[in-house]
Amino acid sequence: MGRIVVATAEEDLRHQLVGLLAGAGLPVETAATWEGLVQRLAAPACSLALVDARLPGLDPDLLQVVTTSLSHGPHLRLVRGTAPPLTAAPVRQQDLLRLARRATRSGLSSDLRKELRLLGAGPDTFADLVGLAAAGQPIVIQGERGSGKQRIAEALHLLSGDPGPFVARALGEPWTSPATEGGTLYLEGFEAREPEEVRTLLVRVRASGWRLIGGCRRPPGEVAGSTTWDRMVLAPLRERSDELRSLTLHYLDRYRRQLGLPRRRFHRSVWALVLAYRWPGNARELETFVVQALTGTRATVIRAEALPDRVRHLVDPAPDTQLRDLTIAFEEVVETRLRALVQQVEPDSGVEVRRLAVEATERALYRLALARTGGNQLAAARLLGVARNTLRSRATRLGVLRSV
Repeated sequence: MGRIVVATAEEDLRHQLVGLLAGAGLPVETAATWEGLVQRLAAPACSLALVDARLPGLDPDLLQVVTTSLSHGPHLRLVRGTAPPLTAAPVRQQDLLRLARRATRSGLSSDLRKELRLLGAGPDTFADLVGLAAAGQPIVIQGERGSGKQRIAEALHLLSGDPGPFVARALGEPWTSPATEGGTLYLEGFEAREPEEVRTLLVRVRASGWRLIGGCRRPPGEVAGSTTWDRMVLAPLRERSDELRSLTLHYLDRYRRQLGLPRRRFHRSVWALVLAYRWPGNARELETFVVQALTGTRATVIRAEALPDRVRHLVDPAPDTQLRDLTIAFEEVVETRLRALVQQVEPDSGVEVRRLAVEATERALYRLALARTGGNQLAAARLLGVARNTLRSRATRLGVLRSV
């Protein structure tokens, strides 16, 4: 956690601010002179300075230059008087506490900051997160499975300075308004929720002083209703080959240190597997592979041939594993397309949605199978796992083949 510096020579003001901040459990230091302020600002733990414009020797322009030159970038706010170009701190105590919590909790570890930059939201991810956290709007984070949506949401919570907890809920899990104030509610499966459900929940969340963040694998469509939502999109790992190596090295170093292992590196044979693989499970799948590669071998240089079969298969999957991943991707696309159809038909209209969907899918499947086999009906039937007569009759009834 970062530290706060209260810089004033006025004893009453110092006692007032220190009492407020320390009473909220925040770490506070004081400075009564310009020299003392600069000395405390230079400490890496300093994240916020609350400065009295009447501080003896204060040079606002020089203070701004000094602050921007520091690698840890502490925030500056005036608590009394004016001293351009410095910005005034909030007047209300609860707003000042929120600023202080946000500043002291924004000290995300360098390890997490590096990972956040490599999760597919762009090179300015950390700056974007700081801006989104400060804005206070509800947020939708879009990304494929395993892309790090919840990790991004947790970072937003830390950066927000809210004192309450971070709570994650999957689709179908209820959420009740808590007694604590200022937490973050993260909802997975956001695109599958009804717009009215989201609007109602948003009202409840805001009334409790919480913030709502939704995670979705596909665009949420109208689920956010008319409310203004901030958006963040995480690009899949397979589209970021330039970042794949950096993220792999990051996980390799992180978990090597956490496991207490000596330095390890991947042989080019392992890199060939890593760079050729499509990573349908994105960062989470890569993380799992790196951990199992570290624990499954003992050599300083990890070679592909030394990986246990259960580890090697993670990045060199059998055909049935590849087919499973394709099937999962197909199901996700179908669900997206079917949602509009299901929502369009009223339950008592007499229209059989299942029949419409099944026939449309069958029609496309027969067309693709016949195209794949060059119109050979026997080969297409074998591909589909049906009898030739069945294929001919069904394809004719569905209009794929002409009746004879």
